[in-house]
Amino acid sequence: GGDVSAESMDGDVVVERVGGSDVEAVTVDGDVRFAGVIRPGGRVRLVTHDGDVTAEVPEDTSADVEVSTYDGEFMPDFPVRVGRVEAGRPLRFRMGSGGARLELQAFDGDIQLRSGPGR
Repeated sequence: GGDVSAESMDGDVVVERVGGSDVEAVTVDGDVRFAGVIRPGGRVRLVTHDGDVTAEVPEDTSADVEVSTYDGEFMPDFPVRVGRVEAGRPLRFRMGSGGARLELQAFDGDIQLRSGPGR
């Protein structure tokens, strides 16, 4: 239930079954995986330079989402509605009524956003 900050230089970072208000998982060379609840008003930030990012959140999540990848694909497993898309700019959209923040960044890798139990 507490806040989480996890970092790695050369390896994967896996954060599961969490529900803190502030969660950050960062690696330079590896994958980042998150499965948890995003609390109202909370922030989850998942970042890798050379790897993939996977976030699994409950279906009823309310968050403002920002997705950024330079050389990869964004693959949500549910439809998302985005506004204006600009090259070189993060993709932004809202899940539910928003309020919390979900930031997903992969410089050289894919980003997956999955709907699931998140627990």
